[in-house]
Amino acid sequence: MQRSERSHYDVVIIGCGLSGLAAGIRLAHFGKKVLILEKHNAPGGLNSFYSIAGRKYDVGLHAVTNYVPRGTKGGTPLMRVLRQLRIDWEDFALIPQKTSRIQFPGVALNFDNDFQTLEASVAAAFPKSIEGFRKMVSILPTFDEALSHPNRSTSGRAFLKTYIQDPVLIDMLLCALCYYGSAREDDIDFSQLAVLFRSILMEGFARPAEGIRRIIRALLDRYRQTGGERQMKCAVTALNIKAGRVTSLTLSTGEVLTADTVLSSIGAVETFNLLSEKPEAAKPPIPGALSFVETLSHYPLALTQGLWEETIVFFSDHYPFCYRAPKELIDPGSGVICLSHNYAFKGEDIPTEGCLRVTALAHPQAWHKLDASTYAV
Repeated sequence: MQRSERSHYDVVIIGCGLSGLAAGIRLAHFGKKVLILEKHNAPGGLNSFYSIAGRKYDVGLHAVTNYVPRGTKGGTPLMRVLRQLRIDWEDFALIPQKTSRIQFPGVALNFDNDFQTLEASVAAAFPKSIEGFRKMVSILPTFDEALSHPNRSTSGRAFLKTYIQDPVLIDMLLCALCYYGSAREDDIDFSQLAVLFRSILMEGFARPAEGIRRIIRALLDRYRQTGGERQMKCAVTALNIKAGRVTSLTLSTGEVLTADTVLSSIGAVETFNLLSEKPEAAKPPIPGALSFVETLSHYPLALTQGLWEETIVFFSDHYPFCYRAPKELIDPGSGVICLSHNYAFKGEDIPTEGCLRVTALAHPQAWHKLDASTYAV
């Protein structure tokens, strides 16, 4: 539903990404009048898409994690989210991965959506560490326990060292987990490690045949059904403070909206910069030192048929694994290779061409200093 003429809302959400849409759906379920504001012309945020010459490119989405087949007892965080949003499993049309790999010089770990595959691979490559690996897995917190764990912000690397004696195995596990969600250089928060280890290595990957567009469409449809409103191509230029709290928003059109609650999904730095008054005791958020660059290539499937069957490969061409901002624009020595066509597609979902996505660490400040013409090249 597009925005009505009202100027006051129970909740205004800044950003029409996946988290903004999910929050809007849940709030609307409980009878709140919700408005989502988005400065771009397409929803999705960091997980959006764009088109060039009629071909659509996903932004950000390698795979959906926490996949288990429908009907699995106990469910996963993904299944729980779908229930909370009242979205049917079929609406995402998830297709499981084939097989994936963590590749270091001279050693590889294979995994898929059956945890026994990874366990057997660890036992074969690191026989002296398999018992410690199994013990570590047995005491790993669940999703909810990890988020509330008293040691949630401690070192994930230190936790792994407690159970695993081989430093190469530790680095291989960290390579996959860090690239999927760590803001710490050469490490990962303990809670994040627990969440991602279960999400990626114990449950697994899947992907809609259409990519991120299928997920965005399902969220938008549900948000409209709840009566939620949104306005695209409408930037927030100021969050206006009164008595120490945000009470209104100034839009790029000059219009001012009031709200009982304002939620922002655009990032701490970006949100802080919108505040009309900066709290005296508050320190400005510091942007993270880590960033990534991605390249996408499309090609005839015949070029790779029978040569590469993996869905995703996390790799490092050196040991020890280095996860920090490089000195140059990018560090091609480690990263993620994702072949979006290598899922278990069937029938009409089988893609007609290959898609290769490569993700590597980047130096954000170095990219920011480039002039527009150099950046474009």
